[in-house]
Amino acid sequence: LPDQVIRDWWRGSGHILHPDDLLLVFEASPEVLVVGQGSVSRMQVLDETKQALKEAGIELFSLPTKEACQKYNEVRTQYDAAAALHLTC
Repeated sequence: LPDQVIRDWWRGSGHILHPDDLLLVFEASPEVLVVGQGSVSRMQVLDETKQALKEAGIELFSLPTKEACQKYNEVRTQYDAAAALHLTC
């Protein structure tokens, strides 16, 4: 999150990012969320997750994790940003 790291964050369902997995993100309400989908992009962001982020006014960048880390480092200096990173696959 913009002001803290959630070290034990885990999704409810393996390689799917559901809106319920991002409750703390919605509470923090950053301007940007960068999602790292894993090294080969196996984690998929559901359309309903994309829609929920859009409705909350949170811009989404969803990329392979290496590129997501680079994007996060870029946007965090300009925006209130959060990242949700899948570190494997």
